[in-house]
Parts: sequence; C-alpha cells; structure tokens
Amino acid sequence: MKKVILLLVALLVGLTSLSGMTLAETLAEDEFPARFDLRDYGVVTPVKSQNPWGSCWSFGGIAAAESSILTTLGMTNEEFKELTGSDFDLSEKHLLWFSTHPITEQTNSSQAGEGMTLFAEENDPNAVYDSGGSFILTTTLFASGVGPVYESFFPYQGAEGLTDIQFFEKHPEKAKDAARAFVASIQGKTVEEMVTLAHEEPEKVENLISTLLENGWLEQSVSADELTVEILDEAFVKMYLQILESIGSNDFSKADDWSIPYTDENGRSNRDLYSGFTLVDGNILPHLRILDSEGNWTGINDAGMLAVKSELLKGRAVSAAFKADVSQPGEQEDEDGYINLETWAHYTYEDVPQSHAITIIGWDDNYAKENFKAGHMPPADGAWLIKNSWGSETDYYTLPNGTPVNYKQWGIVNDEGKHTGYFYISYYDKTLDYAESMVFDADLLIEGAQLDVWMYDYMPSIEVTKIKEGNGELKDQQPGILKTANVFRNDTGSDVRLYSVSTKTASPRARVVYSVYKLNEDYANPEDGEFLGKKVAYYEYAGFHRQQLRGDLIIKAGETIAVIAEESVVGNDGEKLYEYAVNTAPSKKYAEASEDSRYGVSVVNRGESFIFEDGQWKDWADELAEAEVSVAEEEGVKLSDILAVDNFSIKAYAIKDAE
Repeated sequence: MKKVILLLVALLVGLTSLSGMTLAETLAEDEFPARFDLRDYGVVTPVKSQNPWGSCWSFGGIAAAESSILTTLGMTNEEFKELTGSDFDLSEKHLLWFSTHPITEQTNSSQAGEGMTLFAEENDPNAVYDSGGSFILTTTLFASGVGPVYESFFPYQGAEGLTDIQFFEKHPEKAKDAARAFVASIQGKTVEEMVTLAHEEPEKVENLISTLLENGWLEQSVSADELTVEILDEAFVKMYLQILESIGSNDFSKADDWSIPYTDENGRSNRDLYSGFTLVDGNILPHLRILDSEGNWTGINDAGMLAVKSELLKGRAVSAAFKADVSQPGEQEDEDGYINLETWAHYTYEDVPQSHAITIIGWDDNYAKENFKAGHMPPADGAWLIKNSWGSETDYYTLPNGTPVNYKQWGIVNDEGKHTGYFYISYYDKTLDYAESMVFDADLLIEGAQLDVWMYDYMPSIEVTKIKEGNGELKDQQPGILKTANVFRNDTGSDVRLYSVSTKTASPRARVVYSVYKLNEDYANPEDGEFLGKKVAYYEYAGFHRQQLRGDLIIKAGETIAVIAEESVVGNDGEKLYEYAVNTAPSKKYAEASEDSRYGVSVVNRGESFIFEDGQWKDWADELAEAEVSVAEEEGVKLSDILAVDNFSIKAYAIKDAE
C-alpha cells in the first residue's frame, strides 16, 4: 500500500507541475509528416514478452493504454521512472483474467454470473491465458471503471514466480505433465499409446529408444517389450528439462497457478480496482483495408490510415491485428514466411485470417518496398512501425538469481547490434486491421474522489454472427426517433455527485444527446420525473465514450435516476438516422454446437434498460422476450439459443468526495 500511495503522490506532483504544450499540441502544426515515431516523444514503454502464453491481445491493449496515459499525464516514461523508481507498467494479467470471467455478487448482485466463460477452464484454470481475445475485451473492462492497474499489483507470472526450470526442480511431478504435453505435441501420441505401440509393433519405436539412449535420457538399454509408462515418463522429463536448459528458457512457468482470486485476503474485490486512470474513449477506428464481397483484400482504406495517423499524432498508440508467421515467441519463423528476418519487415501477401495482436507506434511513408521479402514485395513503399510483445535484447530485466526475463533476440537491430523487439508492417499488408485506440483521463485521481460506476453491461461483444447491421452486435438504424435508457437507484447509502455518463456508439461520426431525469417513486418510464439537464456530444469513432458533466448534480441516497442516450448519424443521402447498439455473444448452446471456445452470459432484468421506439418507451427485457417468440416463429429456435444479449452500455459515474 505504501508503494501505491507513493506512486499516486508522484503522479500528482507530475500533473500539477506540468507546463508547456502536450504532444498533440506540439504536433498540430506538423500534421501527417512523412515519418513519425512515438518513441521520439518518450511515451512508449519498454517491450515486454507475452510468453509463456498466447495472450498477445492483452499486451497490445496494455501497450496502447500505457502510451495514451503517459500522454494524458504529460510525462515521458523516463520522467515517470525518475519520480517513482520504475517504468510506467500496467498489468496485462489483471486485464486478461477479469475481462474473460463472469462477475460475482460482490461487483453487482443483480448481474451476478454475467460475462464470458471458457469451456476449457473446467479442466484447466490457466486455459484462459491461451484462449485468444479481442480488443473489445480491453475497453469493456476499462469502461466499467475497472483497471488498468499497475503491474506490481498483479505481475505477469504464476503464484510462485518461478521460471520453468526453477518450478520443475521444485515440483518434479509437474515436470512429468509438461514433458508429456510437449512430447504429445511432437509425436502426436500419448505416453500410453507409445507403450502400446512398442509392444504391438516394436520396430516402430526402435528409433525412439535409440535417440533416448544416445542423449542419456534413458539410463540403460531396454527392448521394446520392456518399455513401460514409468520408463518413458522418466526419460521424457530428462529430455524436456535439457531442452529448456539448452534454449535458455527464461519464461515464468505456465505449470504454475496463474489464477487471480476474485477477492483478496481481506475480502476486497481484486477485480474492481483501478489506479486513478479512467477510460474516456475506446475508439473503434475505421478499417485499414477494403475487402470485396468474398472477404478478399482490394486495397488500403484511406479513412483507416488517416485515423491511425491522427491518433498517433495525439500521442495514442494503436492496437491492431494481423497474420503473423508464428503465434508466439520461441516458435521458429518459417524461411518461406511473410517476414524478412534481416530487415524485420513484414508483408502478408495472402488473404488469410489474423493470428496476432500488436501495437502501432509510428509510420514511415518512404519505407522502401525493397525491405520486404524478394518475390513478395508490396506494390509500393510505406510501412507502420510496430511494437511487439515477443521480448527484446534491450528492454529485458534480470531476476535476483541472474535469470533474464523478457529477453529475446527478435526485432529490428539497433546501432549496438541488439534486437529491439520492433518491426515494420507494410501499409499494403492484406491482414492488418481492427485498429483501436484509447483515451484516458486522470481527473478523478486529481480530485481524490471515490468512483462508483452504475451499469448493467458486463458482457463484452464477441464477433460471432451478424444481427441486422452489426458484427456481433445487435443494433438498429432508422429515421424514426430511437432512444435508449438505463435506470439506476442510488443504493450507496450516501449522497453522490453525478460526475459523468457514458454510452457505446454503433457508428462513427455519431451525435449523442444525453438526458438525465430524477424519477418519481411510481415512474412509468425513464422520462417520468424531474428533468435535470442534457449534454450533447459528437464522437468521431464508434466505441465506448464517457462524457463529463458539470459535476454539480447531487443524487441523494435512495433516489432513482434515468440516463437517456439518443444517438443519431447522417445517412448517405443526408437523412438523419437514429441508432443504438448493445453487446452480444454466442450463447452456451450455440457455442457448444459450433465448437466455439467460449460463450457469454447476459443478465437482463425488468426495470434496468428501456428503449424508445415508435413513439413509446418499452422495457428492454420485454423487448427481448418478444424477440424470443419472433425468432422462434421465423427460425424455429429461440433467440437465447443463439445469442446472449446484454443491457444497454449506458453508465453513470457517481463520485463521493474524499472526506
């Protein structure tokens, strides 16, 4: 706790002593230069390594958040380090764990059980770290007033903080499980299957026995019919540990326990923490590529390119996804792959699915196409500068026993001949897409206020199926007025200030009119009460957006308010169109049938969310109940058999002033 207080004090000192222009102001007169690098402005944090897990999406999101927050603070990473003694480092582990697990009653009793569940976790609590993810998981968690938190709170390591070799030396029984999994991934057979094969077709295991003997993994020669599970297990453990030694494995062991309890030893929620930085905007940027009706690349989307450059100029690194040659560090890059390992220039020239998430930190319009692989060069010059999560030779650190962490000979080589962990991706890469940026504020940190977020939408959208106009989202767009609302009762036991409100916009360039009502005790709809005021906002990008209010609206204990969002855009013909969006995910039944790895659970109770359509208000729970019947009649299945549909993403941020 003392370290946390020190960090907060140091930040406050930094915030109150800043002067001069911010990064965005400095660059305003020099918009879209030919080359740009956020590292030149000191707001890029050190390169990390996601090993031993396939958790790139959390590293891509956290790296973007770190740069954005440093820009908000008006500080470089070095200045932060001078004040606090450590780099500005946020926790990927906290983000990853709590964005992919349902909430409990401690967070919100009326929505308990809502969130995402991974099937594989039934047998392996650590499976979530290898399950993949998307950036919407990041912004969904942050928009709820949770995280980001400092790395020191939840470091990226198992409970014992041991590397593979250290862990297996301490827990030899765990080494057997890891060795078995390693061998099965190579041989395609379990140990038991190999023993059976040895007894039935001995000639097929002669080479295996010979290899084990030659390397000293088998203590003495045995015939195929003498081979047992115990003998093979002992040999494979020796082999596995020697391989780890030979490759210099410095990753924290995935055989350790990486879970995070929902509460700490004092019964306080580990999930519902934040470090004073609140998400203002989670921007879903325009696509970076144009696809034809069959999903094939046809060209660069200029709107996407300009959006990414604009966000970078404002000091915000951008998360994105693309098809990498390998899925995580330590795997051998294919010589026939997409990346030139001499120049570290990547160009995916085929229409293939994305496999890896990264962070864009700059660009170079004149980066020569000749830097890419001969025979597969892009059509023209130009590339994005990328921060990866596969380690480096420049940003690693060393444990007390001398073990290097985050060390990897990967990425662009600097003047000292060391790999930095960065690389280039061509503007013309056929897979680079799904760019998102984040904007944070430290306003509540400065005020020293206690944040209380009133919300019902704890389940992220997962892109699985198209419903109307949305990708994994239920949304509508029409000329008739549409409004959505959430109703909240102040059950904190204290009077609070309504500090800000938020929503999730369905489309770019949206206009949102927020209205707040204090409702009558016997209210019939969200407008049945005293009108407290409105706020009009315009948002350039789709996504989560928090709108600060005057901060003087007092909601007394026990009072009920409604926050209404009226969202509209201008259609192609100039007509004003109204729209809304809610989060959806595959239901458990649908996920099981389609062999998806995870499913969503939504909890929508009557009296929480409302929709105004065709001139009248309707409870969202009733609307979904009608949709159940409608889909059943048209499709022969219930809506809930396909989708979990959540409440509206309208939130009220209430604060209790520090005493």
